[in-house]
Amino acid sequence: MLLFLRNSLLYSFLCPEKSQLTMLGTGGWDIYVSGVNGFVGKDGVTKGGLFDANSGNPWCQQDCSRLHPAEVTKMIKALEAGNKDEAITCSKVKFNIVAIEKDNTLMHAFGPKNIPMVMKITEGKRAIVIGFGDENSNHGSMTAAVERTVAYLNPAGY
Repeated sequence: MLLFLRNSLLYSFLCPEKSQLTMLGTGGWDIYVSGVNGFVGKDGVTKGGLFDANSGNPWCQQDCSRLHPAEVTKMIKALEAGNKDEAITCSKVKFNIVAIEKDNTLMHAFGPKNIPMVMKITEGKRAIVIGFGDENSNHGSMTAAVERTVAYLNPAGY
């Protein structure tokens, strides 16, 4: 009967008063970071995560455990203000912002050894997607990976 339904679908069926709750998949946030459709490990992104755009707290991250919420909120403020040519810190490593594009929603920065970082805020201004590369990463490919993840989140209002 209903046994084939996953937990979130079963919950929505049994509790229709909660149906306004939007679930993005049933695997958790990790499917958008490191799962089959995740952006980390693809297109030159070596580490990254999804973060709350208000508090800077991680929703899910891979190899970014040292990235402090206060650093994320400073990055968000620089993005929203359009502060190009500003220095920011990520996991206590200095990155220089080189470009802020698309109505202050997309940030490009470079760290030591020209290591790229791409950050984009979702349309609903609730989530931030951050991707870091390495010395061999293509900045354009990384941008495409981060923007693709944001495109998954936008229809759900994040």
